[in-house]
Amino acid sequence: MYKIIFIDIDGTLRNDNKEITSRTKKAIQQIVEKGIQVVIC
Repeated sequence: MYKIIFIDIDGTLRNDNKEITSRTKKAIQQIVEKGIQVVIC
């Protein structure tokens, strides 16, 4: 089980328009709700 996830913002979180989509935000929220920490790098 994961305790913490580090995510690179360039090319991982943002789309071609440099936006974080609602789908991505929802996925991150679901991870946090499971008690996993998310760190944006």
